Amino acid sequence: GSFHLESGLRSGWDPFIARAMPSVLALPFNTTGVGHYRVIQPFTELERAGWIQGRLSYSLPKPIELEREKPDVMILQLRYASESIKDITQIKRFSNARRIFEIDDYIIDPPKKNDHVRNWPSNIAELLGKAVGLCDRLVVSTEPLADALSHMHHDIRVVPNMLAAPLWADLTSQRQTSVRPRVGWAGGTSHRGDLELMLEVVQALADQVDWVFFGMCPEMLRPYVKEFHKGVPLDQYPQKLASLN
Repeated sequence: GSFHLESGLRSGWDPFIARAMPSVLALPFNTTGVGHYRVIQPFTELERAGWIQGRLSYSLPKPIELEREKPDVMILQLRYASESIKDITQIKRFSNARRIFEIDDYIIDPPKKNDHVRNWPSNIAELLGKAVGLCDRLVVSTEPLADALSHMHHDIRVVPNMLAAPLWADLTSQRQTSVRPRVGWAGGTSHRGDLELMLEVVQALADQVDWVFFGMCPEMLRPYVKEFHKGVPLDQYPQKLASLN
């Protein structure tokens, strides 16, 4: 970079490797949630099955890094920030890699009580449109999302969210372990508005069921909840969920 010697390990560059499968450079948005379910785990499964080779990365490569790697396909998940758009523009100019934009949610008009909204740019629709327009295909999670974003791209594919069988198949969860039914809710910090809609139901049934909340519980619901369990790392999530019975 900048004609300086680069010390340390280089990731993703082996000029002598022979390619037997398509090379994929996958860029998940994060290591949990959407990043895991829609990029990391699918990539891992495809690689294990011998359908692809390549690597996962969490930062967009510069042109020289990309030329060293020469991927056939790039998966760009939720890369719509201004800086990302500049990088994707450069990638389109200098690389022949097929660019796939990946999104699982309608981020243009999020619920006002989503606690993440305050960190989102006000012109998110414009930025998203530019980023999607720089890519060769748009992949979404549902048919309604495909319809909602149909004006942004001519090639949209729907790939539903799925669970990885090895993580979920051999779990055990007991039933009727207490006098009252145990009613569980599991979710993250973006669901505060959803849970506030449930307030009256949680109040009304507090003396009839044991409410068990996992991952998040707004303060207004705490007096009516029997148990609250904080979130755990993703690799422990299936087992923790099952253990709540």
